[in-house]
Formats: sequence, structure tokens, C-alpha cells
Amino acid sequence: MPPIYELKDPSVVQIGNELVVSGVEIFDHPVNKGHLWWRTIFMKGKDIFSLEKFSHGPNGMKDIRLVDLDNKIGIFSRPQNPEGKLDSLGGRGSVAYTEVDSLNELNVDSIEKAELLDGQLDNENWMGANEIHVLKNGLLGVLSHVAMYDKNMGRHYYPTIFSFDPETKTYSTIKIIADRDMFEDGPCKKTDLKDVVFSGGIIRKDNRKAVLYVGTGDTEAQKIEIDDPFIEYENI
Repeated sequence: MPPIYELKDPSVVQIGNELVVSGVEIFDHPVNKGHLWWRTIFMKGKDIFSLEKFSHGPNGMKDIRLVDLDNKIGIFSRPQNPEGKLDSLGGRGSVAYTEVDSLNELNVDSIEKAELLDGQLDNENWMGANEIHVLKNGLLGVLSHVAMYDKNMGRHYYPTIFSFDPETKTYSTIKIIADRDMFEDGPCKKTDLKDVVFSGGIIRKDNRKAVLYVGTGDTEAQKIEIDDPFIEYENI
């Protein structure tokens, strides 16, 4: 049996000959008693049976994703103002990017040096990267999510994509690729989470289709087959 880790929002990526698994750990807030805090931890090994923790991200940051660029490691981070101030760096949650030369350089300082991808969404909404695909032309296809509140403070999450050029650091606009109506009905953890579809991962197939994996209602995992959303970026 593989080991069980008490982590949320897991991610898996191959960096060189290392399997890197990350996840969000929850712990007691060091200052505000009775409150929780979180951070992303990183483990590596030859396989899932040999994973050892080697680093972690800044406190309060989720959705940190890595990608192997052969001679570099790309890092998509998610700066967010912990008090939810909309006019500050990251607002409710935005995407930023930086690079390191090796896993040995993956730490709080290097992650916090990531530069914000300005203009992807307004301050009222929030987003994060979920999985990175290296496309045939060298662009990166980013599976992501965007979220917003309605007037009754109900939450709405949508799977999205965009392309990123690691050479020029330019990027495309965000595109929504699915919504809740495309999946089976099911329970939700709370009533304000009924319309939550959280991107998990995507498997590209040879027939120009792809299988999209998501979490729905903060309760279930589902999958659907869609047209491969990254083909248009690969044809640039």
C-alpha cells in the first residue's frame, strides 16, 4: 500500500528523474488562536513509496505548480492578500511566474520572487494554476481555475486555460472550458459551493480529445471528455 498523506489539493509532476508531489497542509495559526493556516509542501523521490519532504511554500499560499523546462524549472505561484484586500498584490488570488535552476532552489524566497501576470482578471475575482503542459511548440498550456462571488456571496468556480511563453513571459487571455452543467448532479459541502468546478488535471488524447478531471461541489471528483483545449495554442 502506498503511504497516506494528510494533504489537500495534491499535484504530481516529473522533474528530471524525480517524482515531485505537492499538497496543502493545514496547521494552527501561530498568532491568531482558534484559526487555521496553510502552506504547500513539496516531496520528491523515485516513486510514490520513496517520497521525502524537501521544501515548502509561503504560509497562506496554495496552487503552486511546477513544470520541467529541461534547463530550468518553471514555477507558477498564487500570491494573495491574506486579508482579502482587493487593491493589494494578488488581491483574492492571482497567478505569478518565476524560474529556478534546480529543485534545490525551490523555497519560500524563490517562490515569492514570482512576477504577477497582470491583467488576467479584475480584482473582484480570483484564480490559480492547476496543471502545466509543455506543448510541442514550446509554449506552456496552463490548466487553471477562475472564481467569483455573486451578489448573494455564492461562489462560482470554472475550469479555465491560458497559454504562457516561458521565453518572452507573455501570455494569452483566460478561456473557460467547462461549467457545472456539463457534469452529473451531486452533493455540495455547503449551499454556496453548489456551482464549484475545481480543475484537477487533464489528459490529452491522440484523437484531438482530452479528459478533464475536476472536483465538484467541494465534495466529489468527476471527469468528462472534451475537445483538446490546448491544440489552438500548439498551432501558433
